[in-house]
Parts: sequence; structure tokens; C-alpha cells
Amino acid sequence: MTQGSHAVAQVVVFGQTVDERELLRLAAGVEQHSEHYIAQGILKKQRQKALWFLPPKAFTTSPAKGWRAP
Repeated sequence: MTQGSHAVAQVVVFGQTVDERELLRLAAGVEQHSEHYIAQGILKKQRQKALWFLPPKAFTTSPAKGWRAP
């Protein structure tokens, strides 16, 4: 039986450009207005960790392709 919701189990960072908290903050900023079920899981984890975020200054979205920030 499933709960019908998604959750972030682990955040994995490749490279040394950002840490786990920063990556989650950036993802939450982009996903804050999304209704997608995976976005809701990202935002839930952000709230659990009490991380603040700012909306991105510019980004584009494409259906079925996701988002892109310059």
C-alpha cells in the first residue's frame, strides 16, 4: 500500500560547488510554485530543515522537459 505522496530520501551533491543545504535551497526556490508531486516533496524537505530561499531571478520551463536557469 502506498501513501500517494513523494518525499526526498537523500540529497546527493556531485562536485564541490554547493553543499546539500544549498542545493535543497536552490531547488525549493525554483519549485515553489510548482504543483508537480516531486516538487511538493522537495518543498516539504525544505520546510523540515527550515531553510529559507529566494525565487530565481530568471528561469524558463518547458512541459515534460523541466526548468532551466541561465
